[in-house]
Formats: sequence, C-alpha cells, structure tokens
Amino acid sequence: MRRITHVQRAAERSFFEKCAREFQQQRQTRGQDELQLGNPPAPPQTDPSQPVSARQQVQRLLLGQAWAAHGAGAKCEAIKLGARAWMTSPFQTSALRSMIALLIKPSKASRA
Repeated sequence: MRRITHVQRAAERSFFEKCAREFQQQRQTRGQDELQLGNPPAPPQTDPSQPVSARQQVQRLLLGQAWAAHGAGAKCEAIKLGARAWMTSPFQTSALRSMIALLIKPSKASRA
C-alpha cells in the first residue's frame, strides 16, 4: 500500500483533494458524506505522470499563499511566505524566480 502523504502522482493527489472538498461540503449540507453512507468514490485509473513529493506540494501551497498575500497588499508577509517556500527546496529554480518576483513587483498597496 502506498502512502498518500509523502509521494503521490498528480492525478491521485487531485483525486484525494477533490474528494476531501466534496465530503466536507456534503457533511456541511447533509450532516454525512457519501463515504460515511457507504458510497466510496471510485479511485482514479493508473496515471503515468511523475509523482509529486510532499515537499513540492508544500512549496506550491506556500507560493500560492505568498502571491495571495502580495495581491492583498501584504508585501512583507508575501516575502516571508515566499522565503519559506523557497527554503523548502532551495534548488528549485521556479521558487527562486518567484521569490525574486515577489521582491521586485510592487504590491497592491504600494500601487494605490
């Protein structure tokens, strides 16, 4: 059995994230989700894509939060989040480029 928390293919990660969101919405509206009612979703078909590590996923989430903070005008928070994202995998050039862009690009607050 593969662990879903350390290394996972993109389609699998997407499937589990989608299921979690749907189950949460079902519990909020109906009190129980399909899994609790005994109707589990069908797992995804085999996926030839490359696995995505937990470290890459965390880095992407942090970069997303950094850009959201930047868009909201919180440039200092955006830079902190960007630095954390970059440090999760310092040799990832896309994270370094994003960090530099966060430093250079004016935030929403500084444009107003």
